[in-house]
Amino acid sequence: MRVNLGCPDKCADFDVCIDRLTSPGVSVYDLGASIPPGSVDYVYSKNLLEHLGNPLQFLVSVFAVLKPGGVLDLITDNARFAPFYWKRFAFFNRWFKYGVFGVHAGVPFQRDAGDHYCIFSEAHLRRLFGAAGFRVDRVEFGVFQGRIAGLGTTLAPRIRVTGVRW
Repeated sequence: MRVNLGCPDKCADFDVCIDRLTSPGVSVYDLGASIPPGSVDYVYSKNLLEHLGNPLQFLVSVFAVLKPGGVLDLITDNARFAPFYWKRFAFFNRWFKYGVFGVHAGVPFQRDAGDHYCIFSEAHLRRLFGAAGFRVDRVEFGVFQGRIAGLGTTLAPRIRVTGVRW
């Protein structure tokens, strides 16, 4: 079984699609109530983690519904993305005004800005995945698959982590 959590525009490719806004009565913190434990092969989650008040509980819930060898493919905002912090400088304000860096740029820690609780670094995500029981299989930074002398992590607005249930 393939499950999509939080990305309703890609539901056609999945057996189950759960969005926090359009799936009333389904809790991403207790997926076992809606999906049999150990029954899922693949979970895709895009731009959901940063909106959750308890990301570890969410990851533990995903871990519980995955089969051994099951994969969580998670995409979230990258805390090291430099433009998130540029808005305070007058020179860059015009870029934010026209949406060059997207709706999240410059406002990563404000709860009223899309209800973000937190944005995550690679180290933070590795710790969360490990605490939930996952083995981190791969980390990517958008088009910057690897690090370009340290710049790859600061130029990519999203971070993708793939974890495997052992």
